[in-house]
Amino acid sequence: MHPATGTRTRLSRTTLPNGLILLTDSRPSRPSVGIALHYRVGFRSDPLHRPGLAHLVEHLMFQGSENLPDSAYFTSLYACGGTAGGTTHQDYTDYFHSVPAEALQQALKAEADRMRAPRFTSDGIRRQVAAIQEEVELAHRKGAFAGFPWPMLADVLFGNPANARDGYGNARTLDGTSVQECAEFFTTHYAPGNAVLTLSGGVSRPVSEWVADHFGRIPARVVPRRPALDEPPLTSDHVVTRVVPGRGPAALAVGYRLPATGTGLSRYLAYLLLARSLPSLGRSGGPESAPTIEDARCGFFSAFDAVDPDALVITVRRPRAASVEEALGVLDHGLSAAMEGAVDGATLEGLVRRTVLEQHREHDAPVARARALGRLEALFGRGELLDELPDLLRAVNTHDIATAAAELRAAHRAVLHVEPQEDKATARQNSGPRRVATGTGGDAGTGADGSAGVSHAATPAAGTVPGRGSTSSPSLNPLAPPLFTAYSEATPHPNRTGEPHIVVIHDDRAPVIEVRLCLTLRDANDAHIAFALAEILAHRWTADPDLEGDCTTSVEGVRVQLNGWLPRSARHHWSTALAQLIREPLRSADVLTTASRATARLRRSLHDPAWALDRATLRLLPGAAGGAGPTLRPGIEALTGQPMPFTGAVLVAVGDLDPDQATADARQTFDRAGEPPRQHAQATSPAEELLRVRRPGPAFALWCAPEAVSHTTAAALYLAVALVGGHPGARLTSDQGSASEVRAMAGRDGRFGVRRVTVTTLPGPENTEEAVSRLRIRLRDLGQEQATAQEISAARAFCTGQAVRIDTQKALADQLLAWVLLGHPVSRLAWLPHEFGSVHDADVVRAVRELFAEPAFAGALFHNDHADTLRSAP
Repeated sequence: MHPATGTRTRLSRTTLPNGLILLTDSRPSRPSVGIALHYRVGFRSDPLHRPGLAHLVEHLMFQGSENLPDSAYFTSLYACGGTAGGTTHQDYTDYFHSVPAEALQQALKAEADRMRAPRFTSDGIRRQVAAIQEEVELAHRKGAFAGFPWPMLADVLFGNPANARDGYGNARTLDGTSVQECAEFFTTHYAPGNAVLTLSGGVSRPVSEWVADHFGRIPARVVPRRPALDEPPLTSDHVVTRVVPGRGPAALAVGYRLPATGTGLSRYLAYLLLARSLPSLGRSGGPESAPTIEDARCGFFSAFDAVDPDALVITVRRPRAASVEEALGVLDHGLSAAMEGAVDGATLEGLVRRTVLEQHREHDAPVARARALGRLEALFGRGELLDELPDLLRAVNTHDIATAAAELRAAHRAVLHVEPQEDKATARQNSGPRRVATGTGGDAGTGADGSAGVSHAATPAAGTVPGRGSTSSPSLNPLAPPLFTAYSEATPHPNRTGEPHIVVIHDDRAPVIEVRLCLTLRDANDAHIAFALAEILAHRWTADPDLEGDCTTSVEGVRVQLNGWLPRSARHHWSTALAQLIREPLRSADVLTTASRATARLRRSLHDPAWALDRATLRLLPGAAGGAGPTLRPGIEALTGQPMPFTGAVLVAVGDLDPDQATADARQTFDRAGEPPRQHAQATSPAEELLRVRRPGPAFALWCAPEAVSHTTAAALYLAVALVGGHPGARLTSDQGSASEVRAMAGRDGRFGVRRVTVTTLPGPENTEEAVSRLRIRLRDLGQEQATAQEISAARAFCTGQAVRIDTQKALADQLLAWVLLGHPVSRLAWLPHEFGSVHDADVVRAVRELFAEPAFAGALFHNDHADTLRSAP
């Protein structure tokens, strides 16, 4: 029995003759299966002369195997709507998949083939070294400080090169890597006896036979010894300052050695709970210009993610007005408070309760649970520890916390001080947009945030995508249950102002209530206000004792979105607590507390090509909110004392709730005066033109058009998008598998007050604008081509598999919100997997034509062509 949830589980362990360990976690009610394969090798096993080799081999494992060459590994996996990924950590590398239960056997067969005989080629190595370099550059562009706190802090905390190295690798460290090096690394570390295979979810009875048949034939090999990781204790504090490109406040990362799990789990867990308390204990209570503890955690990546030695990592935000000593003083103040009993019984009980609930929520999805079970088995030989952790956490007492704080207060530590310095290149203003009338256009759009029903973003992790018409995927069980059964919906009355759109679904698979709150902004063009409201919502949630769970906030088009969760015990007051977040007028304290964080988020978003492209395209899309383009004026201060500036709200809740009662309660508590919410309407077609913006980084383009109002069903629309550019066997991706110079993917969203069809593209560095324009021509041609029965069948299999994997409360809440924002009936989402199978081919053909052949598309292209002279931004 799964602790606290009552879910029946049957965790079994089997060792094959070749040494492979099989963990089976049967959860018969789940329609999907999570597969995780862990090898006990990570970047701490890299040869000294070749840092990054473990990471490179992980990439190469997706490049094909003996019976599945040239990335054919992905063909059947993605055709059925599955997903795949891989990660490299200090002491393990994992490969994970999520597939419909009907596709389990073929996924096991594919995974076994690459354990037995992967194919490494010089060309594959060259491509994947370039991909790793691109990962590194992306991390530099996305983060405030690339490499902070990992791997920079590891280099300060540890002296053993194996513990201190950067596991990413890059083009310099991996240049010249040979096929023989990769093959020898694989032969040494990828032995069956050095691996754990974990299956979680709707596992059927013959699974052990399948595993024995596919994996049992792989010959046993000698299992290597783990690398020497001995690390002497620090004899003094290590303090290092590094100047890095960037802007904004400086930051500190402080590292302590964690106690090894072999010395007793209770001590490790005391450190874990102490870390969770430090952000609140380390608050100075002063103005925003004072240092604050931003985060504290066990492990560079997560708890129980590495063998000894591992680190407790604390990051401290240091405003420029504060010294390093003052920032460290905030941390020391928090540790001293914990030593003196600040974490009392009630506080500890709350910490434990929240940590346990997070564990249940985080590992509810079959693939997440498979990864966690396999990781604990591979590192510590105890996969069952995942289900034992709740009771072990409850056994930690206040004395344990005070003792852990005293140990840290007395211990030597590594301190990494990062000081940003804006260089001239990053400070230079980018040139502004130049409109290019195309007549033929160019198209690329995004199916990221805001896509509903199924995710259209299922791109293989590496290599080329499979060709058109791959249909060898198993069909959906016709007796499969709906995604949900009990729900209630309250839609805004068209003649009443300020009414929210509320949807509540009963789902008791996890002991939490998933909530999604989406607010449509009054002034969609004021990006600063949008990010300020996002920060204020998060701050109010954290400060409210009735909101015991956690939340994240984001700016999605013309909306501010809150994704949160609450414990099941909040089911009687959840809507009242949420309503308080938005009913309270804006206070000066809200603005002062969140101003710098909001500004920092806005600056990061302006450097995010996907976000910036979205906003730029709206200038060309008539009828969309925010079409005037974002303004950056800091106008939130002028709204102090006024109601929150939004016109409408969408509220989604998924949990152990009575749908009718919860909807009625939420309707009453969220009712407020205000402007009516923006309704979906038919936007006029844009002019066929391309907006060009010069900025650093790789070229990136987005094309979009408003959807025409029609009676086409949601299922037909999603199948049309998948057929043209939304799955690996689609028309656009098939083009890419041949000689196309662009990578493109289609999607739909409703993030800007109109339903859009979108296509995103990553054109190559040569003839960028010409390539994007050719793509636009190709898109119209594809929309006019008659879809074949084979193509539609492939799209059905993919979309059905994607929909079946909406099998957690979190995933259901996410998809439900996106579905509502697209204006689709909630009742149709419940049976979406079945509707994909029943929609007529003719409806799909008509939807393809409506979405891609008939409308005009507006586009924006970001590029780095310094040869062109573009006029400045207005």
